[in-house]
Amino acid sequence: KLRDEAAEMLGYPTTAAFEDEVRMSKTPATVEAFYAKLRPLVREKALTDRKEYTDMLRSVTGDPKAELQPWDQWYVETLLKNQKYSVDEKVIEEYFPMEKVVEGLFNITQNLYGIEYKDVTADAKTKAPYGWMPWDPDVKLYEVWDKKSKEMLGWFYTDLYPRPNKYSHAACWGLVPRKKWSDGTIEKPVAALVCNFNKSTPDKPSLLPHDQVETFFHEFGHCLHNILTKADTSYFAGTNVELDFVEAPSQMMENWVWDADVLKTFARHYKTGQPLPDDLLNGMIAARRMGSGLFTEHQFYYGLVDETYHTAAHGEVDTTKVARELYPQIETYSDVPGVYFQASFGHLINGYTAGYYGYQWSLVYAQDMFQRFKELGLLSPEAGAYYREKILSRGGTMDAFDMLKDYLGREPNMDAYLEYLGLKTQKSASAAQPAATHN
Repeated sequence: KLRDEAAEMLGYPTTAAFEDEVRMSKTPATVEAFYAKLRPLVREKALTDRKEYTDMLRSVTGDPKAELQPWDQWYVETLLKNQKYSVDEKVIEEYFPMEKVVEGLFNITQNLYGIEYKDVTADAKTKAPYGWMPWDPDVKLYEVWDKKSKEMLGWFYTDLYPRPNKYSHAACWGLVPRKKWSDGTIEKPVAALVCNFNKSTPDKPSLLPHDQVETFFHEFGHCLHNILTKADTSYFAGTNVELDFVEAPSQMMENWVWDADVLKTFARHYKTGQPLPDDLLNGMIAARRMGSGLFTEHQFYYGLVDETYHTAAHGEVDTTKVARELYPQIETYSDVPGVYFQASFGHLINGYTAGYYGYQWSLVYAQDMFQRFKELGLLSPEAGAYYREKILSRGGTMDAFDMLKDYLGREPNMDAYLEYLGLKTQKSASAAQPAATHN
């Protein structure tokens, strides 16, 4: 109610209308059109996924009438990975020791973007920005240098392991945005990569499950967005872009951990040093789109609950009633009494007000941007330099939709996103059609 009251005081009919005006979507109607376009397409994949999962559930339980429930999904998915695709996460993680993952990620991104990272942790007393010493013995500090200009661009910290009272998820925090002062001096950006990966033990080094390798690449995408900006105004520097675009650069980076040529550069068994076997890699890639329909519909549910809450007239909404009614409409599951998921839906209060749709929205653009790398090569410095210039360096200094068109050389479309989900692509299905209505 307080959010709606503030929106109405400023002349907007709902909280969502107020929030969306400065995003790519511009209006709640655009968000609704986005979901209306995607939901029928994804439903086909979700039903196929549900049948695959149900068949496995019935096989393992011996009950020919067993019905898949939400709490079965991840267990059944693990069984499918093991039995259908020969993917054993415990075996796979042995090929991703932390040291090799960091080395691989650093080598790839330094080569792509023409930059160099210098570990200055040992010299933090003289090198730390603003005197900010690493706050834990596990924290490292790096300078980022441009290879061509020999300019120091900024700093980032890595805080990769759990400890008591630490933030428990994975994130990249922009600590200081780039800014050009009136006297011409540049305040250089600072970022912190905060994760909670497995720590090494006396018996073995830190080993990362493949999904955590993906998370690492994702968050590092945010880090580069912060550091490689050339924006002179801090309000538009780095990740200070429209909320429904901010995840696109990080989501795009996830693709690197699914490419055979990329993985062969750093995925090595922690004992033998042997590269990731082809049969394991092929199974991982084959299983990548498994359950994508079920997962995406769950993301739709989060986004539409958020949207429904924030388009309620005068902010008057029964949050539990809305959550329960929407669940069976959007997902293939029935409502589960006694569940109050909104009570732990952190994105409702941490800045994503009426904006959770942005995760799927930006994923559309992430996959579309990625096509240039697929064409030129995921390790191509040419593709990296172009992307750095057209996307990363600009931050929020221009409208994200215009920036995308300049980068792509065409209107964005949904083809790559639909292919990413394992759906049949519709020729030139415009991803931006809803968003284009404001131009």
